[in-house]
Amino acid sequence: MSALPNHYETLREVFDYDRPTVDIGDVDAEVVDRAFAATTDEDALREAADKETLFVASAGLTGPPHVGTVAQMFAVKRLREAGFDTEFLLADYEKVAAGGRDLDVVRGLADDYRAFLDGIGYDGRVRTQYDATGVMQTAFRLAPHFDPDASIGVDAEPTAWVEALQAAYERDRDGPADEATTTDFGGDAASLLCLADFVHPTLADGYDQTVFVLGVDEHALVRANEHHLADAPVDAARLAELEAACRAGGGVWDAAVEEYADFLADLSRAWPSEGKRSTTRGC
Repeated sequence: MSALPNHYETLREVFDYDRPTVDIGDVDAEVVDRAFAATTDEDALREAADKETLFVASAGLTGPPHVGTVAQMFAVKRLREAGFDTEFLLADYEKVAAGGRDLDVVRGLADDYRAFLDGIGYDGRVRTQYDATGVMQTAFRLAPHFDPDASIGVDAEPTAWVEALQAAYERDRDGPADEATTTDFGGDAASLLCLADFVHPTLADGYDQTVFVLGVDEHALVRANEHHLADAPVDAARLAELEAACRAGGGVWDAAVEEYADFLADLSRAWPSEGKRSTTRGC
């Protein structure tokens, strides 16, 4: 079907994505080229074996996995077999918050996904959003830097493939029976949690980089998260550098302490002086 390769090529051209043509550890470049249509960072793939890297695939729990989700499952299975750390993320809370789905139904569906992944021989990590309280803490850390109303450029002229896919969804898709109305806030909360899902492994779990294995049409998610993180003070590499400097002591650590002292001094000067404080109090 020529429409799909043309769609991939259009996305690569419009958004300046690379076609991955590199080895990923022991996974040969020819296999990588067949498995992945585009990448936002070919260097991350090339360097995966030399860095602490986590490969993550995910699924929004709307129902049984479609063929694209199954392909992602087998992709992380292959990467796991090549010796990499992998995770399959079951986005259950996203469907509760943004789709109004019943939590018990979605949790049951998550169990089915776990059983299916086990059945195909995948032995990497599987997690839900429901159980990942640490990721929720990361979401709160990111909240001051998250603007749900931000305008993010991800639009492109619809390709023949997109038009055919949209027509099929409109014609044939019935929503889950438990799906209900939700609020704009529910959708915003789901987006913030998704952002935390992306950031948490490098921010809190010690990985140098996290590579998400997604359907190519989820590239808008990546671009949105990059936008939200542009001004967020969550440089995991810098945190790791400071930790190493602290343990080693010496001039690098002394300079970091001095830099932090200046930062605190600037904050203290920003605090309202006596007589100029706001009379508004929080709850």
